[in-house]
Amino acid sequence: MEVSCRPPQMFGPCYQQALKAAGRKPLKKHIGLGDFTHAGGQRAMGKMLDDDPSIDAVFAASDLTALGAIAAITGRGLRVPQDIAVVGFDDVREASLAVPALTTVRQPIDELGRTMARKLLARIAGFDPARTTVLPVDVVRRASA
Repeated sequence: MEVSCRPPQMFGPCYQQALKAAGRKPLKKHIGLGDFTHAGGQRAMGKMLDDDPSIDAVFAASDLTALGAIAAITGRGLRVPQDIAVVGFDDVREASLAVPALTTVRQPIDELGRTMARKLLARIAGFDPARTTVLPVDVVRRASA
């Protein structure tokens, strides 16, 4: 199954779209606000586990948020990935160093920077470049999922 989520559809709507495509009902209690930080991921995962202890997988909008989620999960005596699988987004260095190593989605940071610079220069020159650009990503499979 492929789900295409582009701005303004971000992670919450993407989650909902993916579940609907899989024939499942999305639940608001399964969307946490982790603010892209370790502490935010820990808080959000803790709240989600309070609201629904049967959660068995989580996708975090950043690796730091995912690492915070892992801290909340293991802090409750649960195991990653045996009890709850965790996937992050970014592929920061810490993702490969985590225990367990974090499965993540790697975005092409260098190409992202080049693309944004080209768009900025085009805008400065008076052109109106495309508002949306979709760059390819890779799933980096590690031990957390």
